[in-house]
Amino acid sequence: ATSGSAATAGLGTAWAEELWPGGGLQVEQMRSKFLAMTQSLRQSNESGAELQGLLARALDRCDALEASATEARRLRDHHHHRWCVLEQERDGLQRVAQQAQVAERSAHQGEKSALEEAASWRRWLASFLDVLLRRGASARPLL
Repeated sequence: ATSGSAATAGLGTAWAEELWPGGGLQVEQMRSKFLAMTQSLRQSNESGAELQGLLARALDRCDALEASATEARRLRDHHHHRWCVLEQERDGLQRVAQQAQVAERSAHQGEKSALEEAASWRRWLASFLDVLLRRGASARPLL
């Protein structure tokens, strides 16, 4: 008897009877089961290879997403830092503006006070000149 599946395929169960008298049918059933398991194993290997490829693509996508997330965090931190700097500048400008308002109010108050004092001096001077001129007008000549 020749060995190999091509040589035994056309013989039916006769070759199995030669190898195992009285058990040809059982040998053929086992052969069929082995062939089915071999086919299942091939399909499983193909599915495993396909899953391996899908997993590799998923891992590549995960790496890309992690890189994007890292870049997004870096940009967020950068903009947060810029925001903090701008907020500090805004706070400084608000303080300067408040100081300028206080200085402006103080200047207006000083101006008002100076105008009131000038008006008071004008009134005093007017009254002094009035008194001086009245005495001068009522004074007798020295001759």
